[in-house]
Amino acid sequence: NATSSSIRFLCGGTLITQRHVMSAGHCIISQLLLVRLGSFDISVPADNVNVIDAFIISQYLHELYDSKSISYDISILKLDRTLAITNQVRPACIPLSDALRYKDFTGSFNYLF
Repeated sequence: NATSSSIRFLCGGTLITQRHVMSAGHCIISQLLLVRLGSFDISVPADNVNVIDAFIISQYLHELYDSKSISYDISILKLDRTLAITNQVRPACIPLSDALRYKDFTGSFNYLF
């Protein structure tokens, strides 16, 4: 039974459905057990934020992933349960219209941090 202090979080991910997280392919390792949602700063203890820990039941690495070139560096993680959507935990907004899906956003974002 792992405690929050014994768990190490080293990779980021994005919730894309209530049961799936998209992450980097190079993050897929055999010791990957769970995801933490609702935490944006791994230096802040979980006791200080409202987080949801969910166990991973399946890992899907892109079939063309190449660890030498880091090509197709993407994975999908399936969670053990359907998560509730909250103000802190919600799936990424994926554009549906062709105008947004095919727009080149390179250099168009201003980051606040």
